[in-house]
Amino acid sequence: MVDFIIINVIRRKIDKMPINIAQTLSPRRGKPSSMATSDKKITVLAAGELFIEYPEDGLGNSGDYGIKIGDGSTQYENLPYAFTSDTIVSFTADSSTTVDAALDKIISGAKISTIVSAVKRAIELSSSYPASLIANTAITAKTLIGEVSNGKYASLTANSTIDITYPILYSKSAVAADGTISNSKLIGNEDVSGTTTFSTAGLVLYAKGMINGTLFTINSFTTTKPSTEDGYEYLSLGITSGTNTLTLVPNHDVYKYSNGVFGRYSDNGDYGSEDQDPLSN
Repeated sequence: MVDFIIINVIRRKIDKMPINIAQTLSPRRGKPSSMATSDKKITVLAAGELFIEYPEDGLGNSGDYGIKIGDGSTQYENLPYAFTSDTIVSFTADSSTTVDAALDKIISGAKISTIVSAVKRAIELSSSYPASLIANTAITAKTLIGEVSNGKYASLTANSTIDITYPILYSKSAVAADGTISNSKLIGNEDVSGTTTFSTAGLVLYAKGMINGTLFTINSFTTTKPSTEDGYEYLSLGITSGTNTLTLVPNHDVYKYSNGVFGRYSDNGDYGSEDQDPLSN
């Protein structure tokens, strides 16, 4: 069984929202509606009138959804569905080269296929690092990468030293030494098994090592923060979201266990006086 919402889109004025939004989109469910289950089959919707079917448990719950749009003459049971829970939207890949250009296509009156394609492209562009980079040494596929020399990048490995004033990125593909790194990512959710492995989700992945000015030398990778002073700094790399899958973040703070707490490194060279672990708040 389904319940229903009637939205009359030809007799309401959108420019009156949000004052009249409650009246414009007021839900009607089951028998109080003129579209009760017993007579909905023969009801004729006005031209442009929307009828939204949703699960009896209410909007936002699992179940079948559907939308029909009236034409002023066809009985409801004979109207085709405009959309259902299983509607498939086919689209051609958007070729925008900037996020702004992609978003400019998301306008009133645009085809749904155009909007879906534009949103997908905007997300792709916003998660990719815009600059073309050069590999200092051969880069392994599915690795986090950092700046190691004169603006060139390399895979993060034990004993590697990176300049943390440069962004830490992700490379899905292998790149030869002195090759161009294309489509590196600053944010996203990626398989980083080329860098390290883990199995538990919801933890911070750290590069454990030593900091010297802006240079960070990596000793190892870990998802375990220290509970006592061990002399190491911890460079946060992202949040684990599954087996070897990491949610990349644009900011990479340095932490250290000092004075009884695991605190974040500040510009003056001190560590926080209280626990400032990324997942502690």
